[in-house]
Amino acid sequence: MSDSFTSDTYEALCRDAEGYLARGLAEQARELLLKATDLIGTRPRARSVLADACMSLGLWDEAREQLVALSTLEINNIYTHFRLGQVLEELGDLELALDNYKVVADINPEHHGARTAIARIDRKAPLDKPEEAV
Repeated sequence: MSDSFTSDTYEALCRDAEGYLARGLAEQARELLLKATDLIGTRPRARSVLADACMSLGLWDEAREQLVALSTLEINNIYTHFRLGQVLEELGDLELALDNYKVVADINPEHHGARTAIARIDRKAPLDKPEEAV
């Protein structure tokens, strides 16, 4: 398969999946995006849209998998870290969720969503342990 054909196919799958997702057809979008990530796993577009589709379907473990992979492809992307924080919070991993929200707040201290999430997690379960304060 030529590189041009592979790239064109990847882009077409992503474009079609984005159309499905825009119409609320997340499962159809997910199927196309799984094909796109199998085709080219090192490009962020399909993984990002796939994470959105999985989140809308409540497939939290799959969304986490895509966002973790995406966070290695786009290290300082605050949108990725914010969504990863949301997914981890949904899965009950408050410590890792908080870490991701703090990455967002460190890059953009005015990010309202990250600041709100950090405060929410601090209210749920303060993660500072007394033995760490020594």
